[in-house]
Amino acid sequence: MRTVVVDIAREQQALRRGGNQLFVTLDTAAEGLAGTENVVLGVHEALGAIDPRLVRVVDMQYFVGLDTDDIAEALGVSTRTVDRDGERARSFLYEALKSR
Repeated sequence: MRTVVVDIAREQQALRRGGNQLFVTLDTAAEGLAGTENVVLGVHEALGAIDPRLVRVVDMQYFVGLDTDDIAEALGVSTRTVDRDGERARSFLYEALKSR
């Protein structure tokens, strides 16, 4: 799922597709999404340097939208482990994206 979201973000930033143009939407629900492709690409790049289990937790939380119970069941770990992994990943990603 992450690769799909990253591909969409890259496509939206591509200059040959008007990546430098300002996008205006008439839907007020999508109003806060402008510029999210930079965040998506930053998260994708930063995930390459951390533990694979943390990457799976981030993928399931951030890109798929699963809750803690579903992630724990999918990975075969406790919900507390998912919470700890999520905290570690958020901390790492915060530091990695802060320097961008």
